[in-house]
Amino acid sequence: MDQVPMIDPASREDDVAGQSRPARDPDRRRLFVILGWLAAAMIVLCIVLWLVVSNLLEVIYSGAL
Repeated sequence: MDQVPMIDPASREDDVAGQSRPARDPDRRRLFVILGWLAAAMIVLCIVLWLVVSNLLEVIYSGAL
């Protein structure tokens, strides 16, 4: 008789439908968290640069410099 390998119930989590699936790898989850923070920082940096450049161009075209 073939034996089915037992999976530790503590290493599984339930998804939305109630089906159990293997728990995520914590290193992979940490990578996605870091990538999310980097993406947010890039968006904020782009907005700040856009505001600075637009204000600088407005000052240049107004003849103040």
